[in-house]
Amino acid sequence: MSNEWTIGKLQNWGNEYLSSKGIENPKLYIDSIITNVMNLERIDLYLKFDLPLNQFELIEIKDKLKRIIAKEPLQYVLGEVEFYGLKYKVNSSVLIPRPETEELVDYIVNNHNNNSELNILDIGCGSGCISISIASKFKNSKIYAIDVSDGAVKTTKINAELNDIKNIEVYKLDILKVIPKTKFDIIISNPPYISTDEFNQLDENVSKYEPRIALTDEEDGLKFFRRFYEVFSDMLKSDGFFYFENSFEQGELLKKSFEKKYITEIIKDINGINRFLKGQNKS
Repeated sequence: MSNEWTIGKLQNWGNEYLSSKGIENPKLYIDSIITNVMNLERIDLYLKFDLPLNQFELIEIKDKLKRIIAKEPLQYVLGEVEFYGLKYKVNSSVLIPRPETEELVDYIVNNHNNNSELNILDIGCGSGCISISIASKFKNSKIYAIDVSDGAVKTTKINAELNDIKNIEVYKLDILKVIPKTKFDIIISNPPYISTDEFNQLDENVSKYEPRIALTDEEDGLKFFRRFYEVFSDMLKSDGFFYFENSFEQGELLKKSFEKKYITEIIKDINGINRFLKGQNKS
């Protein structure tokens, strides 16, 4: 590449190059990388197609293309992602936010009074996509975000500042060993629910690049749910709610287990999969 490369020329070349390397939807990748590196909007690619790139931009784009060819997820290559209308920094310390998690946030926003003054806990905050999105809608509430990972805690703090979220506290805590002293109106979690066997069958772009600690419990995928069953009654207020994400195979099993102690309901995702469990304290 040289300084004679324009946006339009680079788009055409990148589309062909990525396609030749077996990358599906290559136009999405090259367009996303160009807008990311040049700090442009997508429409600018067409309005400024004859704009030349400088040497530093070309070097950065070349580096990002190498990472794409190595199957690194686009979100990590770009270093950012949009979730529930907000921008988040993402890195190898945190999971890439998924659309189904966005559905869970939307369900909570639409089924609780966001003018109330609530104590809300996010267990395993990762990038902060759940806790920060909730905090942006429940402005009168106090949101607590916890994670065992130093990298996740740091990333959530960065994203809270990036989105100017003030009603959140972020700290390191291992929920498998201790519980917060505060009582909560709502507890939310997207815990590591993939078993070791399932982890070994994941696509390489997930298992190689996303944090293992956030994906699998290194057991049967149920370790965190067993802990939740044990401690949620002590962590929730008398009429408090909990929500967590699980795999579709776990939905019915978890409902049968948790209904012994809590009022429970399975929530399906947009594809009709048993993706979430909603519960309420009986005590």
